[in-house]
Amino acid sequence: MSAFASLLLLFLLSAFSMAPADAAPDQTWLLRRIHLSTPEIVWAMGESGRGLALFRSTDGERRWDDVTPEGFFHSGEDREEEAEDADFYALSGGTAWAALEEADGRVRVERTGDGGRHWQRATFPVREEFEGGGVTLQFLNPSVGFLLLMGSPAAGLMPKATYRTRDGGRTWEQTSSDAASAGPRHQQEKALPYGGFYPTGLTFRDSLHGWVTASNHGDPDVPLYRTSDGGWTWRLQTLRLPPRYAGFGANTYPPVFFGPGKRDGMLPMKVFHDRAKGFLVYVTHDGGRHWQGRDGWDVPEAEAKGCFFVDAEHGWVTGARERLYATHDGGGHWSPSGPRPPFGPGAEEVTLDFLTPQLGWALTGKTDGGTSGRSSALWRTQDGGRHWEAVSAGGLPGRPRRHPLLKKRRAVPVGPG
Repeated sequence: MSAFASLLLLFLLSAFSMAPADAAPDQTWLLRRIHLSTPEIVWAMGESGRGLALFRSTDGERRWDDVTPEGFFHSGEDREEEAEDADFYALSGGTAWAALEEADGRVRVERTGDGGRHWQRATFPVREEFEGGGVTLQFLNPSVGFLLLMGSPAAGLMPKATYRTRDGGRTWEQTSSDAASAGPRHQQEKALPYGGFYPTGLTFRDSLHGWVTASNHGDPDVPLYRTSDGGWTWRLQTLRLPPRYAGFGANTYPPVFFGPGKRDGMLPMKVFHDRAKGFLVYVTHDGGRHWQGRDGWDVPEAEAKGCFFVDAEHGWVTGARERLYATHDGGGHWSPSGPRPPFGPGAEEVTLDFLTPQLGWALTGKTDGGTSGRSSALWRTQDGGRHWEAVSAGGLPGRPRRHPLLKKRRAVPVGPG
């Protein structure tokens, strides 16, 4: 063999050995959350064998862009835990935020106003005990938003704090903490509980009035805290369960509000005692000052966590034997929405998102050996849940592509206020 041929062979072997291990990317995608902005524009958070990602479709299903902010999600074995800890909130087809607690003890919030082409970053430091917790985001408009930060629960205790932004997420100020970190007694009385209170979500009706819902861990029976000053002061809002549920505990889930001034609202909850359980929807017509319970006894084994209302009249919830139930009178009566949905056996999680009383999507997830041992599928209905068609089976449809105009952002570190 000539010297030239030997050198050429050595070069080719070296080039092959230096090829990255991920040169053939894993194209198995697993969706975890979806949001419909319009009939065509859909946002989603998901993961693959390479890590977590944000996706956006502008044609309703056929093509998805990977619009993940650069370096926002980490890859590796912890991606499933990271998916539970991260959150995103889409206000419109083009405006969205994503938040995640980073390993260096800071919360990172990214904002886009052009559908993910460009992102702006803000970060703020948090206490050490928040490491490993999660975040929940909500925005009322392009300027005003709220964030609930939670630590990892242990021995019935969980650190938590709320934050507010008034400039679209560029800067954040801490408005409250849990009672254990609030300082003097008069401040502790304004704080969220430290023990026995694991939040399930955060909802603000306007810039002043908000709620934190939680799972039950003893006292109170119905864990629901309310603020009337933008998150600086939190008080337990007492709700009484119907007599037939005397002695039961309840898991509450974030209320939703509709109509002029958002005076009409729906608050779903799951009640339980030993092996017995039930489903309730509380209704308000005065912006959440008072709530009246409506018993969902006609929905066997309803999963309140997945309940979805598109307006003050129309709602859906999954029940026993993989049935989907609908209400057309604000939770007063429930009945099967149609034939059993084709979600398939073993669908452990069903997330609903309706844009109108007719048009809605369902995201289903189950354990079956796909990415992280799980798989997901998307379904669409155009007749209020009577019939469903598969949009995706076993992952994200098509092959997500990196958005061609995705740009690098400028980091803007800010303090907690």
